[in-house]
Amino acid sequence: MRSKIIIAASIWITLLISITGSLSNKDFLTLEEDLADKMGLTTFNQIEPTKFRKMLQEAGLKIQPVEAPRKFSDVLNFLDSPLFCIICKLAVPFAGIGVHVVDIFRNLLCFFISLITPIPAKECNGFFETNLPIFKFIVHNSKIFYSVACSIWSNSCGSNDLLNWTANITSYATKKIPQKVPSDPSAKPLKIVHLSDIHISTDYEVGGAAECGYLICCKKGLVDLEGYKGIRAGVYGNYAKCDIPWSFFMETVKHINSTEKDIDMIYFTGDIIDHTIWKSNRDENAQLITNVFKTLKETFPNAIVLPVLGNHEAAPLDTYPPPSVQEEQPDFSQEWLYDLVADLWKPWLNETSLETVRKQGYYAHTFTSKLKIIALNNNICYRFNWWLLYDFKFLEEQLNFLKNELEDSEAKEQFVHIIAHQPTGNGECIRPWERSYVALVRRFAHIIVGQFNGHTHTDELKIFFDENGEPINVGYNGASLTTFQNYNPNYKVMSLDRNTYELLDIHTYTMNLTLSNQNPDKSPQWYKLYSMKEDYKLKSFSPKELHRFVIDLFQNEALVDMYWRNSVRNGDASLKEGCDMRCHQKLRCRAITTDSSLPPEQCY
Repeated sequence: MRSKIIIAASIWITLLISITGSLSNKDFLTLEEDLADKMGLTTFNQIEPTKFRKMLQEAGLKIQPVEAPRKFSDVLNFLDSPLFCIICKLAVPFAGIGVHVVDIFRNLLCFFISLITPIPAKECNGFFETNLPIFKFIVHNSKIFYSVACSIWSNSCGSNDLLNWTANITSYATKKIPQKVPSDPSAKPLKIVHLSDIHISTDYEVGGAAECGYLICCKKGLVDLEGYKGIRAGVYGNYAKCDIPWSFFMETVKHINSTEKDIDMIYFTGDIIDHTIWKSNRDENAQLITNVFKTLKETFPNAIVLPVLGNHEAAPLDTYPPPSVQEEQPDFSQEWLYDLVADLWKPWLNETSLETVRKQGYYAHTFTSKLKIIALNNNICYRFNWWLLYDFKFLEEQLNFLKNELEDSEAKEQFVHIIAHQPTGNGECIRPWERSYVALVRRFAHIIVGQFNGHTHTDELKIFFDENGEPINVGYNGASLTTFQNYNPNYKVMSLDRNTYELLDIHTYTMNLTLSNQNPDKSPQWYKLYSMKEDYKLKSFSPKELHRFVIDLFQNEALVDMYWRNSVRNGDASLKEGCDMRCHQKLRCRAITTDSSLPPEQCY
């Protein structure tokens, strides 16, 4: 067994050399010896590097260089690279050899990651220490792990027959178009604030290290500040890998309350907890979640706050198990989270809604007889949710809930808003969910008058199309209050027609982080970044009109540059980095992609 382990380790390191070209054969052999020493192996077989490189070439494997990730998007790019797919397929068969082997592979993986990225082994090991009990359970109890693991983790591994399914969500209800109600120009618009991805660091250290080597910085204790000469954490945040302090969240909600007196609803689309992924725990998460929702209730006593959970709220991070695990494995359950938020959301939701919150964190809320808000916990479909390697059919439960609620609203001639954390089409939700969700949007597009999400930290649109390529619906991203990474913070104020519930405009507000940190004794100077209707010259917010705008993005470089600047809220660090033609094309492509299984050629 040890020889198999060291062979696998050798393969991993050889792959590293084949993509970087930065290590000599001698360096390679030294690394093998170091690994063997750490694993307690006195004898082992080494693979001659040039021989293995030749084997790769003969197999037709063309591996592109992978840069060390600077942003989370870089991590996703690495996971979707041919290299990672090869590593995954080589490693997965060894996972079930034994519990001890899982531990060894954890060490090997962290060693490998620390070699090709700036991520410290301590951070990587901490993450796996938190997640390893779940992973071990899945490896030894899942019937699908070996078949689907690589296809779920990496979009470069191709399709998998087990993942080529769509939920049984066919609607047999007669399609019913709501009766048109004339708009009343004299009526006061409905006002909804969209707040997303606040990511608060409770141990944020003003003056702390903003360059620390970890995935998140500006936190107490990560770096010895004696002799530290790097960038320091500002009072309100930092463009580097830093989230925001509690004090800035408080400043923001007070500002919104003082400037927007007549708020009807607040859509909060998830992610309260910061990016300290290596030590997520229930008690700390619960305390911060409690503080945030109590603050929202106290600050906006007359507004209805409609929240959804983010992937960071779970402990461990991203792990939302199926109901069977919730019941049978209490150590892995997220019932503590569902029960907690059900209690905290009582001021805004009725008991019927709270029942499904306690079940899996989703609900429906009737605002008026003509508008329903359906709130999803679509973090269950996130490809970093380990439990998808154990069971992914449990996704159907929530998709059926969505279908039933949409049918109910259609029968009542009621319009619908859908709020969720994860947007579709970015390759982060597994494809069965995306296909099923898009199918539901196509069926009920005539009553869905808005979709609102977060997660990406960028201000962007998603155009949904029917089977014939006609635009039928639109998703709007709330971007983020956190500055992680290179962004200015923001919130949005949406105005809607009270009769038709169609969007009239969306105003995005931001502040310049650099200037605010330079004047720490003054409150941040928030300002309106843009009006979507005015700045994008929209005649309406219909899917056809917004699709016309996206077509213009493909033809007008000045317009796509404005769209990009708004997406990052004119963050100084982003502006310095710039957005080239490839970046522009990615923005355009994301705007028309809601199904990640479609080929990239659709964007050209």
